[in-house]
Parts: sequence; C-alpha cells; structure tokens
Amino acid sequence: SSLERQTRLPLEITYGEEAKLTLVQRANDYEINEKTRTLQTLTEFPDREATMQHDPLRHRLRLAIPENRLILKNGDGYSDDKSAKRLFLIDMPGWNSGDDLLAEGDASEIMAGFHNLALVYVVSAVRIDGLKNSERLNNFLQAFAEADFVGAPHLIIMMTHCPAAEAQALREKVKKQVNTLWAELGETSSLSMDLFSIDFEE
Repeated sequence: SSLERQTRLPLEITYGEEAKLTLVQRANDYEINEKTRTLQTLTEFPDREATMQHDPLRHRLRLAIPENRLILKNGDGYSDDKSAKRLFLIDMPGWNSGDDLLAEGDASEIMAGFHNLALVYVVSAVRIDGLKNSERLNNFLQAFAEADFVGAPHLIIMMTHCPAAEAQALREKVKKQVNTLWAELGETSSLSMDLFSIDFEE
C-alpha cells in the first residue's frame, strides 16, 4: 500500500539453521524440497529492476532464519506425519507493485497457497476508507472463501501506520467493513478473524 514500487517476486520466510537469502525456482507451495531449485545465494534484497528477468509465477526469494517459532513441532496438521515441519510465511508482491499481471491480477490466482493456516491482509490505516482498498479487500475475501485451509479458515488483518490512540476505533471499523463485505458475498458462516495494528514510528 505504498507509492513506491515493491519487489515483484514472492518472498518465503522459513526456518534455517543460519540466516540465508536465496533465489529459488518453484511453481507451487507444495513443491517444498524435491522440486525446488536454488538458483542463487544473495547478500541483499534485490530491487525490482534486478528481478525483471525472473517469472513471479515460478521464482521466489527465500529468507531462512534461525527462529524456532517457524518450526511446527507436531507436524503440519494435514498429513499423518507428525514429525517437525517448517512453517512458511509467504509474502506476495503488493497489488500496486507495478503493471504486471501478478501485481494487478485477481486475488484468487495468487493470494492463497495449499494447506494454509491463515491468510493475512495488510493495509495502511490511512487507506482503509479508500475505494481501491474496498475493491481489493472484496476480491481478497472472495479468494479467502475459496482457499484450502488446514482446519478452520482464519483471516488476519494487519493495519500499518496506525497511531496507538486510534488503533481500537480503527480495528472496529475494519472489522465492520470486513464482516459487511463477507455477508455481501453470500457467506453465512461467521468469519474467524484477528486484527492487529502497528505504527512504525513506535
């Protein structure tokens, strides 16, 4: 939700014994190991121009960090295998990150993976009343309704640039907005949702 053009490749954040940033090739979220190819180890995040030769539908950045909260100790809750599994947080390119199809396309094609634990919608607090956000949120909720989840579907809303004094009122406003759009989609079930806010200046 910024005016600057953002990275056009999806970013995976997962567990690794040491911090490492790599460029990988993999088309689907379920291709974790055997079908994933590491193309390059990077020393810094590339800007948009440096990734123009890569296809956002086949190439991703992967940031591995030694953070134990990215380990699912009892398995992923989907397969019968109860051994520890890595959790992947997948940050998709922002919708205004450029004029390519991934950045401006339909949410159902890019915003949901396989066996999701939750989907996260990030919006700047100053844009929650905007028409563009309303259109995007509606499109996102359509994708959410059709997505594949492990367990009950769960939505996380993160508001950025949200002053602490206004946070509670803004969270209530967003909750009402989401529930209204959810009902307009014809969904009758209640929506499992968490709302968070952050002010980067703090």
